[in-house]
Amino acid sequence: MAEQHTTAHLEPIPQPPGKIILGNLLDVMGDTPILDLMEMAREYGRIYQLTIPRRPPITVVSGFQLVDELCNDSRFDKAVGNALEIAGSGSHRLYLWGCQQDGA
Repeated sequence: MAEQHTTAHLEPIPQPPGKIILGNLLDVMGDTPILDLMEMAREYGRIYQLTIPRRPPITVVSGFQLVDELCNDSRFDKAVGNALEIAGSGSHRLYLWGCQQDGA
């Protein structure tokens, strides 16, 4: 029988402290949002979470190997159509989108 996973054994996803009402919006709305996300990855790890007003929490994943694993089409469905533009101007924009693991 397959082992069942429970949340009792999972650690919470790290998250930078947010501001009241704004959450982490100011953390990614500066002139260098990509560099800001990279700095947060150095501080909080390759997986961390952000809060943006009126949105569900956003999980940020960094590092080629981890992103490559999450983009494995045989294990995860992509919801690219629901991309959320969180920062940018001109031709430099930062989008976040979700991947949903197949029910296995």
